[in-house]
Amino acid sequence: MTNFRDIGYAPLIKGKLFRGCEFSDLSDEDRDFCFQTCNIKAVIDLRSAEEVKSRKDAEVPGVQIINIPLLEIEEMSETVQGQFPNVL
Repeated sequence: MTNFRDIGYAPLIKGKLFRGCEFSDLSDEDRDFCFQTCNIKAVIDLRSAEEVKSRKDAEVPGVQIINIPLLEIEEMSETVQGQFPNVL
């Protein structure tokens, strides 16, 4: 997996927050490492809706995928922006 790493540092606890690329093309070995070894239970996907549609990630049992299209957030309604006040 390209560019996958633990971003835990003070005050964050190592092994709790990771960053990486999309996982639509992960090998079985990479998928096992991310979702079993690292115990990842939620993914925040910052890609646009169009990117998600064109390169859909495989479903992983027990893993919640949350899409927050970072580049489109300014176009979202005020109600949705209110849910993510600190994103920008």
